[in-house]
Amino acid sequence: MRPDETRSRSGAHGGAGPGPYAAGNVKIPARVIQFGYGMPEFLDQLPVMPMPTVHRPRRAVSLAAVTLTALAAVPATARAEPPVGPLQTGLSITVPTGPVSFGATAPGGTLTGHLGTVEVDDDRLLGGSWTTSVTATSFKTGAGDPTRTIDAGHVSYWSGTATLNVGTLAVHPGQPRAQDAVTLDVSRVAFRADLDLLFLSRVAWNPSLIINTPPAAVAGAYQGTVIHSVV
Repeated sequence: MRPDETRSRSGAHGGAGPGPYAAGNVKIPARVIQFGYGMPEFLDQLPVMPMPTVHRPRRAVSLAAVTLTALAAVPATARAEPPVGPLQTGLSITVPTGPVSFGATAPGGTLTGHLGTVEVDDDRLLGGSWTTSVTATSFKTGAGDPTRTIDAGHVSYWSGTATLNVGTLAVHPGQPRAQDAVTLDVSRVAFRADLDLLFLSRVAWNPSLIINTPPAAVAGAYQGTVIHSVV
């Protein structure tokens, strides 16, 4: 029988027409009833449903915090000896009392902030000139091994301009702008003054620190000291 031939079934009583159980005249395409190991041909015509995209959640990465605290200090040699004579007491410097917190960052981050007011008082009757220098220790936490130390080469300082100037005709900030910042691994000139013509001259400034934490630094509270001196 050819694929396009019509196939009929005799009735229940042997008649030529379809009986109660007759399938009737149904035309069955041959390609529908093909069997084999391959994919049936009609399946090739079914629409292809795209697979949904699966978004895997990213793992959260916790950043270890590095907190820094600076202590402003004056060494014992920072205060000049008072000269001999009436109404003459000498040259002195004052720095912020107590530690100054610069906040927290991830290893490899940068912290900035003001150290607080530094002031030089020149009580010498004849006046004169003076120079303030600044340096810093390393900032350490815990045992202070290399991964727990931020050396002074990672700490930069800039003085800014004078916030107070009384009785001094010429003051010279060491680093008037942020782009003039210098590292504190060696002693730097923070401020100097010339021509103190009046009695009780005073100069003050509020320096800034920039701390670049090493990427390998471990989490912890780091402490160091910024040291000013005047001569």
